[in-house]
Amino acid sequence: MKICSDFVTNSSSSSFIFAIKKDIKKEHIYDFINKDEFTRWLNDCGEWLCYDKTLDVDDIYEKMCDAFFKLHTVIELDDYNICGADGSSEDSDIFSNMLYGLNFNDNDFIIYNSVW
Repeated sequence: MKICSDFVTNSSSSSFIFAIKKDIKKEHIYDFINKDEFTRWLNDCGEWLCYDKTLDVDDIYEKMCDAFFKLHTVIELDDYNICGADGSSEDSDIFSNMLYGLNFNDNDFIIYNSVW
């Protein structure tokens, strides 16, 4: 497995490993997933993504922050919970596509994009 810490241009899917501080609060997720950038991203590619189109951007943003906050911890390491998730620019699942398509603010997080 190759480990890189930036966007991968030669692949349409990646696995992401997140080290998230154990004492993280949900409010930190809102900083991590920047709402303005999320809104731009959703406007750019939202037509072909699978989600409830009757929801407004605020509701969708809240659902994505919740999904990220609830990622399953695989390993506890010192002050961090280690989680993983897959992302793909070709997946119509909004969470998977969001992981692949957004740049995150990584103040309380360590993120690795792992490519096979």
